[in-house]
Amino acid sequence: MRPRHDFLLGGGEMGERLRAHDWSTSPLGPPEAWPQSLRTSVSILLNSGHPMFVAWGPELGFLYNDAYAVILGDKHPAALGRRFEEIWADIWADILPLVETALSGEATWSEDLLLRMFRHGYWEDTWWTFSYSPVRDESGAVGGMFCACTETTAKVLGERRLKFQLAIAERLRPLTDPRAIKAAAASLLGETLGAGRVGFAEMEADESWLTVEDDWAVGDMAPFLGRFRLEDFGPGLAERLRAGQVLRIDDVQTDPLTAEHAASFAALGIGAVLAMPLVKEGRVVTVLSAHMAAPRAWTDDDQAMAQELVERTWSGVQRARAENRLRENEERLRLVQAAGGVGSFDWDMRTGTIHRSPEYLQLQGLPPDQGEAGSYTDDWLSRVHPEDRDRVWQGFLDDRARTGPFAREYRIVRASDGEVRWIHNRGRIDADPQGRAVRLLSVQTDITDRKRDETRHRLLLNELNHRVKNTLATIQSIAAQTLRNAASLAQAQADFENRLLALSRTHDILTRRTWEGATAAEIAEGAIQPYGPERFRCEGPTVDLPPQTALSIAMALHELGTNAAKYGALSAPGGRVEIGWTAETAGLRLTWRERGGPPVAPPTRRGFGSRLLERGLARELGGGVRLTFDPQGVVCEIFAPLPDDAADG
Repeated sequence: MRPRHDFLLGGGEMGERLRAHDWSTSPLGPPEAWPQSLRTSVSILLNSGHPMFVAWGPELGFLYNDAYAVILGDKHPAALGRRFEEIWADIWADILPLVETALSGEATWSEDLLLRMFRHGYWEDTWWTFSYSPVRDESGAVGGMFCACTETTAKVLGERRLKFQLAIAERLRPLTDPRAIKAAAASLLGETLGAGRVGFAEMEADESWLTVEDDWAVGDMAPFLGRFRLEDFGPGLAERLRAGQVLRIDDVQTDPLTAEHAASFAALGIGAVLAMPLVKEGRVVTVLSAHMAAPRAWTDDDQAMAQELVERTWSGVQRARAENRLRENEERLRLVQAAGGVGSFDWDMRTGTIHRSPEYLQLQGLPPDQGEAGSYTDDWLSRVHPEDRDRVWQGFLDDRARTGPFAREYRIVRASDGEVRWIHNRGRIDADPQGRAVRLLSVQTDITDRKRDETRHRLLLNELNHRVKNTLATIQSIAAQTLRNAASLAQAQADFENRLLALSRTHDILTRRTWEGATAAEIAEGAIQPYGPERFRCEGPTVDLPPQTALSIAMALHELGTNAAKYGALSAPGGRVEIGWTAETAGLRLTWRERGGPPVAPPTRRGFGSRLLERGLARELGGGVRLTFDPQGVVCEIFAPLPDDAADG
């Protein structure tokens, strides 16, 4: 019967493994001989949901919990009780200085540290935030080290992907030539992935050949240009590409899809390939390929960036081609219009005879049988919008007096349905040898949509300008006050980043609602997100807040939450915060109330948070703020005027 060890109780799978483990071959020895400091550390990690491990003794025998077992991957469960260095031999050179520092009695802290690991049967780049803390035994000497860690790979890759997306937009936006767009996109992906060669191959209609016009290459890899038959690289590969399936070939020599045709790849200097086909309207239109001269383990993040790039590049290429075609069509249309063929009328001013094309009749809302009828003056001028009529008539008189080309824009009221449309009227008035106007040739186009877009564009620019100025003013104020009140640069950076994150969360809420505002509940939920909703109670009716009010209250709640986490209710295990609001006749009344924290005494000085609440917030809201330092917990009451229709009950 095994001895009972209470410090090994619980702990899920790893608790069971520790209790059942044969410790005779472990450098740690039997649990009954473990010192109390090691027992306490093991008890802590077994009953924690955060990834943790302890490395103990001269050989750093390894103990860990269920959450850390996930991190070990294929190394679990064999890692239990083994030497730390044996388990993590793949990263030992990188972490050894940190281990030595901890064993010397000094704790370490690493944030988003890159470690290249081999834990799932392949090499992968991973990022970690963790601390190594020395653990002392009963004699006071360092007996081992304790680690709490978090894998931040997803966060780091997400930030990397966001930067990549922004870089795509920045590089492609000013380009109008399709080949230049593809070349810029290929170089961006190649630089980001550290690839040897990247290029776009367009699939021909029979899906048997790929054509590469331009590519990007670095180092010894030669350009990959010309026409290539898919079957030359293997029928399996060709079939998958035609089906629109992604190819991730880490080693062309060993992959079943390419091994039999490795010579074809070798001739092109390819050791590994990532190919991303793009399917449009049921067929592959282009393939984005990244090549390496040597084998490489492509990652999901590599694939995601390639997918993002091929979609956006193809969209940019198609847009550029469409714009080029549009410019060509506009030129052809201009020539046709100059000849008087489309949307035109031709008036012989000596005889009064008018010829109006079918397109002109449709634009003006006239019956299709009036192509050769009507008095010029009585006809067209009566359809010009009353507000534009005098201006257009005077312009016509001036044009007739000087002859030659003319162009103007004005509104008409269509004869058939009374609809108001904008038209662009362009043409010329010819003169006889005596200089008298004898003929008018006009080409008219409907520009209503363009005018609406211009109006909409002006409104959007004005609105964007207003919002950007407000946001920049808020950020400027936050930065100035943060730097003024910070005890150190590190604190200033942390405080500034946290305040920007609070502002960003509120912007996300407002953006989802197209900046029409946000409810008090949405703002409260966003503010408590970093601290865990279980420590808060939020109550109140549905109240819609205007954008600026929502931003101001969100920043106030962030400051209150930060203060509570440092000094107030959220700094104590049992502390709680109540956030309640009501909709009164005059506006919103919101109360923040802390309970269960350390005793509260009025501060000896006012920091940025207090000034933001008592002065800045009251000024921004046009309302009032009262901050009370009740011994049982801080209470903040905020009053903000609201529009009459803000409260729904």
